[in-house]
Amino acid sequence: MKDFFPILKSLKKQKIAPILLALQVAITFMVLVNTAYMIGERSKKMQRPTGLDEANTFYIVTNFLSEPHQVIAEQNDILRQIRGVEGVVGATALPSLSLVGWGRYTDFYLEPEGNSVGYGGYLSSDEHALKTLDLEMIAGEWFVPSDILETDKEGTFLPSQVVVTQALAQKIYPNNWRDIVGTTLYFNGAPHRVKGVIKTLQNAWQFWSAVDATVLAGVNEAQHTSPSHIAIRTQPGRLEEVMNNTVDTLLKTPGRKIEKMSTMREVRQKAYKEDLATSKILTAIGLGLAIITALGIFGQARYNVSRRTQQIGTRRALGANKWDIVRFFMVENAVVSSIGVVIGLLGAIILNNQFVELLSINPVPLSYLLAGTVVIFILGQLAVIYPATRASRVSPAIATRGA
Repeated sequence: MKDFFPILKSLKKQKIAPILLALQVAITFMVLVNTAYMIGERSKKMQRPTGLDEANTFYIVTNFLSEPHQVIAEQNDILRQIRGVEGVVGATALPSLSLVGWGRYTDFYLEPEGNSVGYGGYLSSDEHALKTLDLEMIAGEWFVPSDILETDKEGTFLPSQVVVTQALAQKIYPNNWRDIVGTTLYFNGAPHRVKGVIKTLQNAWQFWSAVDATVLAGVNEAQHTSPSHIAIRTQPGRLEEVMNNTVDTLLKTPGRKIEKMSTMREVRQKAYKEDLATSKILTAIGLGLAIITALGIFGQARYNVSRRTQQIGTRRALGANKWDIVRFFMVENAVVSSIGVVIGLLGAIILNNQFVELLSINPVPLSYLLAGTVVIFILGQLAVIYPATRASRVSPAIATRGA
């Protein structure tokens, strides 16, 4: 291109301003790519399925009125009352629930005295949990009533039938996760026969690397000092109605209190509140840097136009048309942006390597780097269009008057 070498010569004369602008472009590129990637990763994290029918599920925690040795019977009676409410698809009691932030976890063993083969969250429930939680069986079988044990103590210490998530099965049997069906897992010193595998059921902690590794035991437990989370699934579109009717039904019993109640959508919002806030902050940082860089390019181009008025007029007088002038400034900006992008690419890779080590995230994919390059070039060209167009309107007669 005939303008390329004159542009390089012009940039060499200016030195400081183009260098500063290129560094600004580099910093913007470096931060923009990494923030976009981090936002994308957080977005994927927040969209992970819990395995539940979240749109139609809520949970309730109520108090026990009976003596400690009678809480199982009382809990079963509470569940019968809830299942009798019109619009209820299913109800089941669990010691915890997906994403609530409190629960139990354990290490898993294939031999009583062997090494740990994995770790994950623990939940217990009954034969109603499959329908209530809307779980998907992908191997083996679900619990039948005769599988369910009852206890007024912590159920993890009871030898029981269990169902595991596919994520946990893959961790223990990476070559063929279906091999876990029929095997015996040991945890808390007790043997537990694996009866089946479900596709997904997240445990209580959304930030945990093992959030998808969950074991669900066939144990109906109720502890007087730690009331269960009663998960309730409703017919589509009847969530609020069923919530109100469930509360009315339970409060008919004198002394009954509703200690907690929340929809699963509210649970998800609360669990990912910090991630959402962080994503908004990162978005604001990225947009702010992009705007600052665009203003920097705009200001530099406008300064160049005002400083080169006589030069522009001379070129117009020698036959350069308006498009030639516009093209000159846009190519000049493209050269500066290219230098900035090259520096930014190196900086982005170095910065991301630090994030990989500190935050345990994956390296930035090539697609993000390519997208960042395109965005920076488009941003630069848009920012320089107005000053370049203004330069093309300089009159040869005015510009060539004595300087």
